[in-house]
Amino acid sequence: MSFGKKIIAGVAAVATLAALAPAVAMADTAQNQNSATSSQAKEEYATVTFYTADGHSIQGVTWQKGTAFSQYALGIQAPTIEGKTFTGWAYSEGTMLKDTDQVFADIAVYATYADTPTQDDNTQYTVSFYAGADQLIQTVSYYAKDHVKFSTYAAGIQAPAVEGKTFTGWGFASNDGNVPVDPNAEVTGNWAVYPMYKDTPTSEDKTL
Repeated sequence: MSFGKKIIAGVAAVATLAALAPAVAMADTAQNQNSATSSQAKEEYATVTFYTADGHSIQGVTWQKGTAFSQYALGIQAPTIEGKTFTGWAYSEGTMLKDTDQVFADIAVYATYADTPTQDDNTQYTVSFYAGADQLIQTVSYYAKDHVKFSTYAAGIQAPAVEGKTFTGWGFASNDGNVPVDPNAEVTGNWAVYPMYKDTPTSEDKTL
C-alpha cells in the first residue's frame, strides 16, 4: 500500500470512530438512565412483610412510600389461635402499628394476640315456692355462678297461715312426706318447694 493510500485509510478510520462515538455515548446514557430509573423506582416503594406471632412469613405487600399501613394490611389474615383474639400488627419489639401510620421503608410486622375473655355464665337457678299442689306463691331466681344459698331465695317469702299449725320451713315433696330443705344449702338447680307445718301446741286453759 502506498503512503497516500495509508493516509486515506487512516482518515477513514478516524471518521468511522467519530461516527460511532455519539452512538456509544447515547447507549451509555440510556443504560445509565435505565439504572437511575430502576433505582428511583426502588426508592419510591416500600414493602411490609407480615409474619405470624412465631415468625413464619405470611405475605409481603408493596405500596408507594407514604401509604397508610391500613392499605398494606388490607386482606391480610392473621392465623386463628384457640383461646386468643387477634389484636393487630406490631414491630418485633412490640410497638403496635396504627392504621393511619405511614410506611416509608421496608418493615416486618408480627401478629399479636390477647387472651379471649370468657363469656359470662348466664345460667339461672329458679326456686318455685308453692302453697300446695299447683298453688304457686312466687318464683325467685339467681345466677348459678353466684352460688346462692336457699335461705337467700326464701327471704321474704310468706307461707300461708294454717289454723292450728305453725310454719316450720320449706321442703321437697316426696311420697313419704315433705323433706326439709337446709336453709344453708346451695341451690344447684330449679327447685320446687312446699311449706311445712307442725301442730301448734294448745295452751293450758286456766280460766277460773
